[in-house]
Amino acid sequence: MTSGIWPKNISNNFTSFPSLFNSDGTTAVSSVSKAELYSETCANNSTLDDSGLVTPSTSPSDYFMLTIKVLCNDVFHALTGLNHQNAYEPDGGVPSIVLQNCATVLASCLAELFQVCLLTSTFPSCRKFPYI
Repeated sequence: MTSGIWPKNISNNFTSFPSLFNSDGTTAVSSVSKAELYSETCANNSTLDDSGLVTPSTSPSDYFMLTIKVLCNDVFHALTGLNHQNAYEPDGGVPSIVLQNCATVLASCLAELFQVCLLTSTFPSCRKFPYI
């Protein structure tokens, strides 16, 4: 595993963790295999003394997160409730007054975008920039 992964991810606005290479030459592609490899690498590189400690059990959880549903009406009310006097706008960002005044048109599109992001656990990199 290389130490330049995080700066590369952050600077290129990647929406996923890149593939990792195992010491045996295989490639970790799935989220689970990447997490296991990352955990194993961190444990191997750790300087903490863990001798005599018992590894905690990793039994599956009985708890599941309920499905989150993003509703158009909720997005509409969030947009119309923006206070353009206090809302933060990054450089080049869409002013909150525009979002507020265009809430009727934007609510359904944003609700659908947010719902897809939640379902896929991703966020489109093209949407990370405030293009109008």
